[in-house]
Amino acid sequence: MKQNIIRIVTILFLSISSQLMLAQADGEALEIGTYRKLHSEVLNKDRLLLVQLPDDYESTDKEYPVIIKLFGTHPEYFAHINSTLDMLSSRGLIPPAIFIGVDQHGHGEVIPPMVPSTQYPHEGDKFLRFVKNELIPFIDENYRTNKFRILMGSFDCGLFGLYSLVNEPELFNVYLINSPDRYGGSSQFLENIEGVIDSLDLINWFLNISYGAFEPEAIRQSTQKLIEYFEQKTPKGLLFSTNYLENPDHDGLTPYIYCKGSMLNIFHGYTCPAEIAAKGLDSLESYYNRYSEKLGYQIEIPVRTLDHSGNSLLGAGRLDEAEEVFKKMIQEYPNSIEGYFRMADLTRFLERYKESAAYYQKCLDFNPNIDIARIRKKQVEDLINR
Repeated sequence: MKQNIIRIVTILFLSISSQLMLAQADGEALEIGTYRKLHSEVLNKDRLLLVQLPDDYESTDKEYPVIIKLFGTHPEYFAHINSTLDMLSSRGLIPPAIFIGVDQHGHGEVIPPMVPSTQYPHEGDKFLRFVKNELIPFIDENYRTNKFRILMGSFDCGLFGLYSLVNEPELFNVYLINSPDRYGGSSQFLENIEGVIDSLDLINWFLNISYGAFEPEAIRQSTQKLIEYFEQKTPKGLLFSTNYLENPDHDGLTPYIYCKGSMLNIFHGYTCPAEIAAKGLDSLESYYNRYSEKLGYQIEIPVRTLDHSGNSLLGAGRLDEAEEVFKKMIQEYPNSIEGYFRMADLTRFLERYKESAAYYQKCLDFNPNIDIARIRKKQVEDLINR
C-alpha cells in the first residue's frame, strides 16, 4: 500500500505539466495592459493609465490589492515589471494584484515642495492631491480592490513616495522606493519631517528602499542618509527594509531588479513553510489567518501551497486529508485546472471511477487538448463498463 501511495504521488507530480494550460487559439494575440484615460481637475489635464488585471479577474468576484507604479506607462518599464510580478505570483511567492502604471508629465510634477531648488517646478503637493482625491477613487470605483495599496516609485517618484508616507500615510500600505534622491535634498527633506514621522499612527505599514552600487555618488550618499534615518527612527507600526543591489547603476537595471527584491521582502512569509503545509488544512488555515493579520487583509491560501500540501499528505498515506485539501483547491480556485486534475487522479486511485471520470471531463472542459486527461478518462470509463 505504501509503495502504491508513493507511486500515485509521483504520477500526480508528473501529470501537472504544460498540458494543463488553458487552450489558446491559433493566432490569438498576447496582450499586456489596457490604457485608460482619467481627466484630472486638480492637475487640469488628462492622465494616462496602463492597467493589468490578474489572470482570474474576469472569472471571479475576488477583490485584489493594487500596485501603483508612478512613471509607469512607458511600455518597456510596464512590461518588464509586469512580467516580474506575474512570475512571482504564478510561483506562489506573492499574491495576485491589479497593476497600474501612471503617466508622468515632466520631472517637477512629483517633486516635494521642501526639496532644494532645481530646474523643475515643485508640484508634489498638487500631485499628492491628485492621487488622493482622483486617482485612488477612480481605481476603487472601476476595479474590485481590497483597499490594500502598494506605491512603487523610482528617483523623483521615490522621493514623492516618502512625501506621501509622511503627509498622507493612509493612502498606501506599502511604499517601494528606489533611489529616491537625485538632487541631494535628503537632508532638507529629513529636517522637514523631523518630529512629524514620530507622530504617525501606523499599523501594518511597510517601507522598502532600494538603490544600486554603481549609481552616482550623490544619489548613493543621500539615499544612505534616508536609510540611516529610518533605521534609527522607524515609527511604531512601520516595517522597514532595504535592498542594496551590487551591480546595477542608476540608468541600468535598478528600476527593474528592485521590483523583485522589494516584493519578496514585503511578502516574506506568503509561501507557507513546507513543514506546516504537510500538517494539513487546519494548519494551513491557521497560518494564513496569522499572516493576514500581519498584512492587514485576508489572504487566501495560494493554490500552489494547497497543491504541495495535498501531495505531502498523499506521500504520508493520509488520503482523506489530501482529498480535503484538493477539494479546497477547487472551492477557492474553481477556474484553476490543477484541483480537478488532482481529484481525478486521486479518485481513480481510490477506485471511485465515476467521480474520476467527471473530474477528468472537467479538465477537458478547460482544455480539450490535454491528452493525459483524455486517456485516463477513457481508462476509468472502461473500468466502469467492465
